[in-house]
Amino acid sequence: NRDDDERDHRQTESVIESLRVLYNTKILPMEKTYWFSDFTTVQKLTDPFFRAKPMVLLLGQYSVGKTSFIRYLLGREHRGLRVGPEPTTDRFIAVMHSEHDRVIPGNAAVVASDKPFSGLEKYGVDFLNKFECVEMNAPILKKISLIDTPGVLAGAKQVVNRGYNMARITKWFANRCDRILVLFDAHKLDISDEMKSVMQSLKGHQNKVSVVLNKADQITSKQLMRVYGALMWSLGRVIDSPESLRVFVGSFWERPMMKRQFMQYMQQERRELLGDLCSLPRHSTLRKINGLIRRCRYFKVHVAILKHLRGQFGYVMFKESKQKELMKGLFGEFKRVAQTLNMPSKDFPDVNHFRERMEHHQIWKLPKMEKIDEDLEILEKVLGYEIPYLMKKIPPPREVNYREEKAPPASQAAFDQKHYYHQPPPRTSSVSPYVGPPGAPAPPGNYNYSSNGGAAAGGSGRGAAGGDHRYSHSHPQHLPQYPHQPQQQHQQQHQAPPSSALPQPPTPSQPVNNDAPAGSLEWVVSDAMHQKCIGLFQSLGPVGGKLTGQQAKGMLMKSGLPVEQLRDIWRLSDIDRDGKLDADEFTVAMFLIDSLRRKRMTQLPQTLPYNVIPPSKRTNPF
Repeated sequence: NRDDDERDHRQTESVIESLRVLYNTKILPMEKTYWFSDFTTVQKLTDPFFRAKPMVLLLGQYSVGKTSFIRYLLGREHRGLRVGPEPTTDRFIAVMHSEHDRVIPGNAAVVASDKPFSGLEKYGVDFLNKFECVEMNAPILKKISLIDTPGVLAGAKQVVNRGYNMARITKWFANRCDRILVLFDAHKLDISDEMKSVMQSLKGHQNKVSVVLNKADQITSKQLMRVYGALMWSLGRVIDSPESLRVFVGSFWERPMMKRQFMQYMQQERRELLGDLCSLPRHSTLRKINGLIRRCRYFKVHVAILKHLRGQFGYVMFKESKQKELMKGLFGEFKRVAQTLNMPSKDFPDVNHFRERMEHHQIWKLPKMEKIDEDLEILEKVLGYEIPYLMKKIPPPREVNYREEKAPPASQAAFDQKHYYHQPPPRTSSVSPYVGPPGAPAPPGNYNYSSNGGAAAGGSGRGAAGGDHRYSHSHPQHLPQYPHQPQQQHQQQHQAPPSSALPQPPTPSQPVNNDAPAGSLEWVVSDAMHQKCIGLFQSLGPVGGKLTGQQAKGMLMKSGLPVEQLRDIWRLSDIDRDGKLDADEFTVAMFLIDSLRRKRMTQLPQTLPYNVIPPSKRTNPF
């Protein structure tokens, strides 16, 4: 639950802060004493390294959906993120959390003390002009940061005009990211030369890499099988690993899926991907501990080498000559240290690099042998006791139960560690566009609303015997009704105009799958009707993927049906009871209108039959 999540988050933050204090108080002073930063190429452990949130790097060719995927996770727009069919993202964009929205240019971001991007200064002004940090307030950004990248290009001339080396920049980010998502479009599987170099720059980070096959809902099942096989074959040529990468298949944006036969499979893939991103905060803590241990081990070897060299000076008068003599036989000195202390030779630095850096230092100025022995004991204690103790304080991973779950709205629920169990919709005020005057009486009676869509009495759903969650509401008080009117006046007021004067609802040749039995898992709305309804839905200008009552009212009123029926159609179609209609709910409304106008039904049901509920709104029957 949320309390457990908050407690785990605080405990994880406490472990990270303890690591930072341990490094700054015990390890860093010794590194300065023994000039370790001048000799090593291992990543520096600065305060931003410890305090930075886990980072997710998104890679892929242009127009594969990287920015759309980020917008889907954020659940909102931002002026720094542009989406289009052409290559719209021409720069590296770090999306991070802040209470206020703003865009920080790259030259300012690399010198900010609270940002982990200081190492990008070495790539020059040309790259920094193509880098920026976007700060915005989104729940997901409290847990992770996202790195959007420009689309990988295909032409050699275009690559030259970038002004920076894409593969080198990618490698820098890969060293510091906790997850790398490589996106492919189901219609563009070719791997260009630059894409190949980018993929090869990820060598050594295969455990971080996952592949996303995006826009897979736009192809048939036969095409998907061939596309998946072609993708794995292409990846096998550029990824030097005996194990295959994890591939998530789906369509990652806010619009509904186009082909519903993949609905359950792709929703499961989507939940698994979000669950993987949920676990990154814990994995990030382990990565930081691993980085600290790795640096400490290299530092231990460095101190052991300097101790061996320092011990050969004694009371020598010509110290500079002695140092030059030691540097000439440095390879033999390394072998003696490795044999004496039983250290692996692969942990030793490059001989030529060590000799070159030692030209700027004097060995005889190091602390005395007793002080070096004390520092080695402190280092052994840190590696053997203090770091393992902190590792035990990391909270264990919590498993998320994905059975009997409903598709999460965007991704905030996943990062709040919710389990998505279907909950009764909250009661809100006046959500229907067909409401009467304030205080109008509501008719007697009640209706049952089932999460599986089964009718309470005489319906065609699975019913109570299906074992799904069922709950009932009395007639909602937030839908006040019009006062009763005489039947004759009612017919005159709502008499339908001639059909030629109305925009006709979608009428495919077979809008209903008559072969589907009552309670079937198959949706009665045909693909053709669904696509036409999506077109109408988009033409009305949805906000955040949904239509308000006022936006939808005009289109529904043109059907000529009585207001009472339109009120019931709104109630039945607003399945999640949020006072708005998404694309699937709008399709249900148009289907009910079309069925009434064509006399396929004489009256509306009290609850939607199971096979009328869109697959995206059903509780998982398995």
